[in-house]
Amino acid sequence: MSPPPLQHTPALCATPEWVRGMPYGDLVVLNAALLLSIIYIICYPVMELFAGTLGALMVAAIYLETSSLVMQASPGIHGGSLSLP
Repeated sequence: MSPPPLQHTPALCATPEWVRGMPYGDLVVLNAALLLSIIYIICYPVMELFAGTLGALMVAAIYLETSSLVMQASPGIHGGSLSLP
């Protein structure tokens, strides 16, 4: 059996209000997925400036999109709400 995706890990603490007030801040959950994404976002540009910056932007976009998908598919996880078209 494979381990669950990192987006399904429980929140380490509540997301601060100043983060929730930012654009896309409602998608940020302080869990293992965010910590790993932050490490990648910091390390990629240090290793290679141009390609690393593009990679860091892609990691940030993937984090936000997967967070959105998890909140839509599992409304009980992280306090997301289910919205059907």
